[in-house]
Amino acid sequence: MPRRRWPGHGLDGLGSRQGVGTGPQISPHRSVDGVEYRFGIPCGPDGGFCFPGTGRPGSSLRDVWDGGGRSAQGLATGGWQGEYTVKPDCREASRFRDLVRGARSVRRFQESRPIPAEVLRKLVACARLVPSAANLQPLRYILCNDSLRRDSIFACLKWAGYLEDWSGPARGERPAAYLVILSDREITRDAWCDCGIAAQTITLYARTLGLGSCILGAIDREGLRRALDIAARFDVLLVIALGFAAETVVVTEVDAEQGVRYWRDADGIHHVPKRRVDELIVQEFVTH
Repeated sequence: MPRRRWPGHGLDGLGSRQGVGTGPQISPHRSVDGVEYRFGIPCGPDGGFCFPGTGRPGSSLRDVWDGGGRSAQGLATGGWQGEYTVKPDCREASRFRDLVRGARSVRRFQESRPIPAEVLRKLVACARLVPSAANLQPLRYILCNDSLRRDSIFACLKWAGYLEDWSGPARGERPAAYLVILSDREITRDAWCDCGIAAQTITLYARTLGLGSCILGAIDREGLRRALDIAARFDVLLVIALGFAAETVVVTEVDAEQGVRYWRDADGIHHVPKRRVDELIVQEFVTH
């Protein structure tokens, strides 16, 4: 079945880049299956996540991207070189920023609240849509909400290295489910980029479903391989612990005394220090 292309536009609904500036006349506003698009880019109900150009209704894509004499190749090369309007404080942008801020690593869960297999499958279904190097898609998953297998997985994990006096969640506060991320070595031996993208996507989507999560890389991989009878062709990359949160996690600023080490206060609130933006930006080549 052929992919549905955005009419006269180089972008389809999934955001691939093809034939920029070569399509027929288009309208900059169009609705497909209830989703509003502006120049092929899906928008929120308030116009968030869109880049309104300077083209007129019915103008060609090249005119739209030229922005009055500017290069029409901006999108094709991964950038925008025309006139546009960005609304960084629109509702969609604010919600996404809050989602990222709220999707912290949770290490204490309401173990008695189950997570259905259908939810675990939804997380994988979302992760399969993310970019993949050379589009090889080597990642494979093990889904687990079974209590006995959860115990086997838990025994292969190490928790919270900075909390030296805490060996991990006690019974009753352990994860209600796990996703084990594997890579098929018969496809590629280098899947770490894919793995990171997929893991972050899973945790963000889990947050929208009301779940807490923790990405774990401190794993007894051979022990886990034996416990779950994982075939030799698969490398164990990460484990994502899932459940309804039983703790509060907050973001704070890195200070000279605490550094980057996360910590818990007397009330059990987990604090995660983050570096300031100015510390992260090494150089800026910007015009405004």
